[in-house]
Amino acid sequence: MSWAKMEYTCDVYGLFAAYINQGADTGISARKRQSIIPDFAISSAADRPRSLGELKFIGHSKTFFPSDKKENDRYSGVGKRAGTVNSDYLRKARRADIEYNGHDRDSPLDGPIARRLKEYGRVKAFVVGPRAEMSSDLHSLINCISERAAEVR
Repeated sequence: MSWAKMEYTCDVYGLFAAYINQGADTGISARKRQSIIPDFAISSAADRPRSLGELKFIGHSKTFFPSDKKENDRYSGVGKRAGTVNSDYLRKARRADIEYNGHDRDSPLDGPIARRLKEYGRVKAFVVGPRAEMSSDLHSLINCISERAAEVR
């Protein structure tokens, strides 16, 4: 991404800290005060908004590659893990809103952290499997990097 002159940040600190109630317990550690720390914030071009991404590596486990299937699709485990990344982020945001902002657990409305997360759209899942297979979001990112590199180089 650097070589392709893309704007990106790794381990994105401070993105959600401002959305935690400042009157919350001052005993909260600096890391917990972040509530969510995405692996990446990426902007492929100056005219595009940043998107968030999470990098995950999975092993050949029964969780992702159950042995009771007649034939394991090479990408089934990667797709399964990639399908949970955005919902994991939403769950973390809701939990942080409840814990730090006193948001009503039963409210159909989102709290401030969840609303901020949704402003970035779906969190991209950059997943790599045990046989070098990659999620569709990671394939898209690689294509984006190569296209951007071709433009600027």
